[in-house]
Amino acid sequence: MEEIIGKLTVKIVFFKRTSDGTVFVYKMEKGDDSGDIFFNDFYIATYEAMRSEEIWGLGCSIERALESAKAEWERTMGEDYPNPFEEALKKLKEGSNT
Repeated sequence: MEEIIGKLTVKIVFFKRTSDGTVFVYKMEKGDDSGDIFFNDFYIATYEAMRSEEIWGLGCSIERALESAKAEWERTMGEDYPNPFEEALKKLKEGSNT
């Protein structure tokens, strides 16, 4: 049985264009009427390429979500493909948002 216990607001809080696509980080915020959602706000890191966007990581901050995504990319894709999340992390640490 499905039951709606609250709603989340999704906000784009970071993005970085790469040579093959775009890395996005979204903040998932609880709504004011989400009394039955007990977890804290969180972030998800996605990669969009060729009109397809996939979640690669999540965390309690932008940096943690990107680190999670970077590690997942390395596990899944290996070294055969450049890691877009590594580039995004570098830009985040430099203070750049594009």
